[in-house]
Amino acid sequence: MGVFDVLVRDLSERSAAELAETLIGKGKEIVVLSFVSTTLPLISELRVDHAVLLLVDGKPRNLHVEIQLRWEPDVPSRMLSYSAQMFRRGNELLPDHVKALLNPGESVPVRSVVIVMSGEDCPPPGVHQLHWGWPEAETTPFSYTVVPIHRIAADELLKMPGIWKSFLPFAKGTTLKLVKELLHSMQAQWDTERDPQRRAQLADEALLLTVAAEKQKKIPSMGKVARNCTEVMVMDISDSPLAMSLIAKGETIGFEKGEQKGLKEGEKKGLREGRDSVLEAARKFLSPEDFAKLAASTEPKPRRKSTRAAQSKS
Repeated sequence: MGVFDVLVRDLSERSAAELAETLIGKGKEIVVLSFVSTTLPLISELRVDHAVLLLVDGKPRNLHVEIQLRWEPDVPSRMLSYSAQMFRRGNELLPDHVKALLNPGESVPVRSVVIVMSGEDCPPPGVHQLHWGWPEAETTPFSYTVVPIHRIAADELLKMPGIWKSFLPFAKGTTLKLVKELLHSMQAQWDTERDPQRRAQLADEALLLTVAAEKQKKIPSMGKVARNCTEVMVMDISDSPLAMSLIAKGETIGFEKGEQKGLKEGEKKGLREGRDSVLEAARKFLSPEDFAKLAASTEPKPRRKSTRAAQSKS
């Protein structure tokens, strides 16, 4: 899982209300109850990006969101698989007061949305259908909604809340100037914000914006400019929980690799020192000829290449 995926999953959970309001539409009463993507074991094992249990105008609803850097042909079938599992297993962890809102045997309905950053072959915005049953049979197709960020005008995206603004590098008609202005705006808000949670949210949104700038291909210099914290953004990295988490993970991996390398080097050094001490003791009791034979017999030998490897080179 890349940095972009890690950031998106964490931020989408913390921005669940913003995502739901934008995708479902204003004017609805939306209450976030729980995160199916992290609480339901089977769904979390499937690595679903975002799955949340909501009350929409008092009715229980599951919202499933996948966030893709680029469109891939298997996206609809994957979303069908995820949604089917959510529909089948989604009632397992429902609070009693939510179960009371359902009829006997009824499951919480699922709405599936895919947010796509790029891809010429990406379907247009709107509801699409995957016909997965027999063509000659009357079967209900699976419906999913596509939100292509690269087809949303930059000025429209900037009117959207929170995490949506972090997708600006992929928006239609975006410019280096707009990205820099947004980072400066985030910096200004961060400078005056006193709420620690809001400061952390701003720092993570800026971090996601920077990673998105590196991932887009339209303006090669955008990633470099966004990374240039002294010119564009001087937020204290310690205010970003995600950044600190990623750094800690990198340090752990680096330490483990270094430790493994150190163990191998220590083993080699120990063998060399042991061999040298044995030879030094034997020198006192052996003739020069016998000592030379012993030294030659204990010299580390290069590993022989396998016959298959030799044949492949020839």
